[in-house]
Amino acid sequence: MQQLHPIFAAYLSHLERKGRDPKTTVRNRCALGRLNGWFDELGVDPKDVTEVVLEEYVAWLSATFAPTTAHRETAHVKAAYRYAVRLGTIDKSPAEYIEAPRVPEEEPEVYSAEELREIRAAIRDDLEEVIFYGLAYGGLRRDELVGLTWDAVNFEQQFTRVRGKGGKLRRVPLHPVLPEVLAAQLQRRPGSVTVLGKGGSLRNVNHKLAKLLKRAGVDGGNRPAHRFRKTVATVLAEEGVREDVIDKVMGWSPTTIRQRYYTRVADGSLYEAILNLYQSDSIERAPQDRLEAPSARQAELLNETIRRESLALTAS
Repeated sequence: MQQLHPIFAAYLSHLERKGRDPKTTVRNRCALGRLNGWFDELGVDPKDVTEVVLEEYVAWLSATFAPTTAHRETAHVKAAYRYAVRLGTIDKSPAEYIEAPRVPEEEPEVYSAEELREIRAAIRDDLEEVIFYGLAYGGLRRDELVGLTWDAVNFEQQFTRVRGKGGKLRRVPLHPVLPEVLAAQLQRRPGSVTVLGKGGSLRNVNHKLAKLLKRAGVDGGNRPAHRFRKTVATVLAEEGVREDVIDKVMGWSPTTIRQRYYTRVADGSLYEAILNLYQSDSIERAPQDRLEAPSARQAELLNETIRRESLALTAS
């Protein structure tokens, strides 16, 4: 493994002591290792680097990697230097005024209600059913669903305790559809510790979800499980649920002073919020019949019929 400069090694140790998600630590190690190597090639000590040199590095990141990667790695570099200032290793951060490359705004990749109906209609076994409903109605992360145990599910009060990123616990309200699915699963597998039971490993969930989407004819992109989570958050927002309530349901950390210290979200608000999920366009009904695309001749005849009817309406 690459030997990191003490400034960067100290920051990684800090993340580990704080109990950050291992994936976060790995991403930071990758970003700081890339910068460390760049400094080695230049023959520059990270303690003595100037703002101009870091600007050149960020420009190289922007030209070499996707905007999201360049933005994220710049943020990691700035955080590492801020921590070095806090420790007194350096007097001032050379990255203090470095601007992270802008990430273009994009529409979130979500499943449409019709696609969700197609996926639901393609379910063939109990494991696929629990995976679908856990993701589509719980908004759970894939790891959270895999690790969910029966003792964390409270059927009486309609919520489940979920351990999310960084080991943080949160209460997730159960949509009325979800307890029915979970109760049936518990009857089928009474001796299981986890909700998914036998075959509920992370690898198998990925495999089962891929087969389910293929059978449904739905493209899940490169992160099909996470797309369900984006869908839940987007639909709640479209249904008018407050942002701070959505944050609480999804387990997102508060980002503003108001959210951290001046806003309280009661459990009742969480349950009321989850009731709004798919309210305007239910996914519990059958998908629409798929029609084959008309041939060129059929399309020509259809257009001609429409033209004639339009002329008739105009004449009348």
